[in-house]
Amino acid sequence: MTSSNNLWRSFGFAGQGLWATLLTQRNFRIHVAAATLVGVLGFLMRISGMMWLILILTSALVLALELVNSAIEAVVDLVSPDYHPLAKVAKDAAAGAVLVAAAGALGIGILVFGPRLSRLGTDFMLRWSQDAGLLVIVLLAAAVLWGLVLALPFWVAHRRRIKPLR
Repeated sequence: MTSSNNLWRSFGFAGQGLWATLLTQRNFRIHVAAATLVGVLGFLMRISGMMWLILILTSALVLALELVNSAIEAVVDLVSPDYHPLAKVAKDAAAGAVLVAAAGALGIGILVFGPRLSRLGTDFMLRWSQDAGLLVIVLLAAAVLWGLVLALPFWVAHRRRIKPLR
């Protein structure tokens, strides 16, 4: 097999890992939804190139750490199926790394979008007072997005007749 084929196989394995994590890990789906929301907001608010760079790097860091956290948890469960204090330390530290990155990402999101959302929120509130239908549409769209994020693994599992991991 050529090195080119090995490279494509490696990409395939990475894609399988992403897909499996998306299907089985609720927190990863939440982070993907948050990153998608950040992308949509960035596009709608026409943020600068530097802001895009910061947001993309931050989102990628959170998603990458969530993948590493999932891998660590799987390996710890494999080698230590029974409770062990060191297994707990490993799993908690990995989860803590994701928490630190997510908190940093939230802070960056507030700095980037806060002033823009504040102005937008004021304009939006003025429109709400004039058009209650707009509020209903926004709330329905948010509910549908979260429903899709949370239901995806169960829908796929049902179609494949497998039980999703928790």
